[in-house]
Amino acid sequence: MMSRHLFYLALASLLFQSKALADGLPYHTGDSGNRAMMGDYIALRISKPQIEEISKTGVISFDEQQLKKLHAFYPTFHTIAGVASSTFNDNLERFESSADVIWWYADEVRIPLLASQAKEPVEMPGQKAWTPDRQVLTRLAPDGAPYKNGKETSYRDILAAIDALAAKASPNPSERPSVCIIVPPPHRGWAEANAQVVKQLGLESSDLDPNKVIPRIYEFLETYAHTKGIGLSKCW
Repeated sequence: MMSRHLFYLALASLLFQSKALADGLPYHTGDSGNRAMMGDYIALRISKPQIEEISKTGVISFDEQQLKKLHAFYPTFHTIAGVASSTFNDNLERFESSADVIWWYADEVRIPLLASQAKEPVEMPGQKAWTPDRQVLTRLAPDGAPYKNGKETSYRDILAAIDALAAKASPNPSERPSVCIIVPPPHRGWAEANAQVVKQLGLESSDLDPNKVIPRIYEFLETYAHTKGIGLSKCW
């Protein structure tokens, strides 16, 4: 018979897992901004073309070696999968087990390893981007380059898109449009911001760390949108 201590420990574990699934993807961000996965996972290093693919489209195409590793845990894992950026984890009521692809570092994705249940098998990730392009103001690459509808754009065009939304906005604040931005995860080592981005934004040449540039870009666009009466937030 299970002891009372072990019983409560097992119950707490089940409740924690249930909360993690219901409240979002299986990771959390501390007050200092540090992120941590909850539970076991497989980490895959991704190539520059794959980073560009995620940045442009919100999906990733796995290569043969990556699929081999994934299939060791999930035999039906898809070649193409939608990707969720680890810079945002809200507005998701997850009540089933899903092997989602989480963009953890600029050059790494993580897939949680979940135990399959007879009544609730682990779901494979969808093959489309989490958020449709029509709802996305821009997708940011880890070096700060902005993309829209699968193509690189400019920050001037992004501001113009906000202006166009504002021109069509309803005078009723509750009916004004809202769009979102996909913010990429950080680099884990030295990196340099995109040269065109540095030029467009008039940044100092001494401040090229994309881990510092990306938050500044998001804050600027969020502030600009709000002054125009447009809602702007992060999304996957």
